[in-house]
Amino acid sequence: MSPSPLHIAAASHALAGDLGESTVITLNFDTLIEDAIDEAGDAVTAEPRIDDQRPAGTIPVHHLHGVASVRESQDVVLTLSDFNELLGDPDSWQQRLLIACAKKGAIVIAGTSYRDPDVRRWLHVALAAPDASNALVLLARESFHVTRPEFDQIKEALADQWSAAGLTPVILEDHSDAAQIIRELRHLHAPGYRAPQERAATLWQAHVDSFQDLQQAYSDQLLSDATSLCTAFNVDRLNATLWIADGQGNVARYAAQDRCFRSIDDVRHVPSGHDSQWIAGRALGAEATVFQDLQEGTTSRWGTVFATPIRVELDGLPGIASAVLSVGLPGSAETYFQSTAMWMDTTLDIAVDWGERLVASTGSVSRT
Repeated sequence: MSPSPLHIAAASHALAGDLGESTVITLNFDTLIEDAIDEAGDAVTAEPRIDDQRPAGTIPVHHLHGVASVRESQDVVLTLSDFNELLGDPDSWQQRLLIACAKKGAIVIAGTSYRDPDVRRWLHVALAAPDASNALVLLARESFHVTRPEFDQIKEALADQWSAAGLTPVILEDHSDAAQIIRELRHLHAPGYRAPQERAATLWQAHVDSFQDLQQAYSDQLLSDATSLCTAFNVDRLNATLWIADGQGNVARYAAQDRCFRSIDDVRHVPSGHDSQWIAGRALGAEATVFQDLQEGTTSRWGTVFATPIRVELDGLPGIASAVLSVGLPGSAETYFQSTAMWMDTTLDIAVDWGERLVASTGSVSRT
């Protein structure tokens, strides 16, 4: 397993401040947050903790339910008796830690369905203190493993439940949405700040306004990229397509190497999200590179489709996944899994180039 966008966002937030400024807590047994910190930090390392101590010179990651990894396994909370023991201890280190965090500053909770009774009690006690700060709970549909219609039926009850516990609920679709919120935290009060959805909508509108001017140029660029991709994937032919998020929960097939669209009305919009039926939608929703084998007997010329997200940086704010490069390929995904080293760098370089090209087409400046 490797760190997800949410792990990386939490690690980046912790690394961006002074040591001890932020407290990192997890319910997971794994050490993926530590891995993300170690990979991103030059001189700072992470340390898994199963107590409320904060050793100097490191970023402790406090595991409320213990640690189980290749390196170690300690104090894992799994059984009903384990939970009952924690619930029976009003002075557990987990409770002391959360009380201290609530007094220190705002709490942001992400990436879980929050069904554990001990966590609910710890938060209730911590937030009941008169000097406690606010707490946000990021409720992503992905955590609950339900469809959009099913989530629509329960999300109001979920929000009410957490509001009653003293937390402010924020309803989201994907874990990547929670990761983006964490990336934004240090920028919320910057002059001229615009939310990610607003930035995505700005990018889309710029491409709507310049549709006729960009169609041929983007199609030609995709054709050029296809030459590089054929070499990287070691195939004779493929088909590259550019998708752009429309800022309304969809991703639109904006340009392709083998055609030019006559009008913006000819562009197809499909839902994005971790469980989208469209691979471009899933790549955007998960902020991850994905493959999908196509069923035999379909009219498609391709055996599998590859898709990777494209990040853009607008106004000097954190990058957002606002476009996708998809590639139709012969054969099956398994063929390409075995040769990742051959094509990964090329596809990432092309995605970075597209991110810069999309921003340039808006007339905006990307600042780091």
